Amino acid sequence: MSTHEIRIEAEAGPGWTIARPGTQAAEHSRTGGGPGAFGWIELRAEPDPSTENLLVLNEAAIAPRERAGVCEGWLEAALEGLADAARSGARGRRPVRRLRVVITGVRFHPADSRPFCYREAARRALLRAFEEAGLVEAAPRRSS
Repeated sequence: MSTHEIRIEAEAGPGWTIARPGTQAAEHSRTGGGPGAFGWIELRAEPDPSTENLLVLNEAAIAPRERAGVCEGWLEAALEGLADAARSGARGRRPVRRLRVVITGVRFHPADSRPFCYREAARRALLRAFEEAGLVEAAPRRSS
């Protein structure tokens, strides 16, 4: 399992966090009219008051029969998509922070998987998780 921390700056106020955990999946695909494109990601988003940023854990197990379809750079692209979703946020475009995201599933296609598909699938899945989990204003941190 790999862990990544993505810094999410809050420009005006503390931003948003999620009220409860949410699990979602999303796919980005295109067929016809040129090369195909396919990427699918499942994730679980959880509130995490221990961080000011976005923690991403990759627990997605890739079955040996799927390894041939793994495109180089899928995880980096997925991280970019998660960062985009957290930074653009929702409700007035304020960022969503204090969040842990666990990538629990990923699917590949041997001919059509490309990094940009995982970026878009991750972004969509996290935005859907925000809707499912509900957003609440993050309380300001108290200084010690």
